[in-house]
Amino acid sequence: GNLNYNNDKSKMYTFAGIGEISSTASENFRFAGKFYGCNNTISNLSLGAKGLFVQTEGATIQDLVLDNASMTSSTQNRGLVVSKAYGKTVIENVTVKNSTATFKHDTNGIIIAYCAGEGTKITNCRLEVVTMN
Repeated sequence: GNLNYNNDKSKMYTFAGIGEISSTASENFRFAGKFYGCNNTISNLSLGAKGLFVQTEGATIQDLVLDNASMTSSTQNRGLVVSKAYGKTVIENVTVKNSTATFKHDTNGIIIAYCAGEGTKITNCRLEVVTMN
């Protein structure tokens, strides 16, 4: 199945048995919902030049494992999980393992690349055998 984002803050998004992710997010879209991974693992994910979440604003992303994810970007401010976080975004209990990210700029990251405003929290996130070039 596919996960399609919308900007309804009242909805909760969960990962349970989803085999394919299709992000229709653009540079102007900011995910503002709650995304609970339910401690599930997304494996063998190729993110291209954008992160799993291109932009967030006051979002919650938690209880998720990315295993064997890859990303290659020549653009600044790209993150494997979140590229740009605005407002009080919360990223909690997220693990990235056995993954590779290739960037051409030093303003990129694995969990998050860019934070704007106050209140973004990253709690209990882990990197296990992650290569960043």
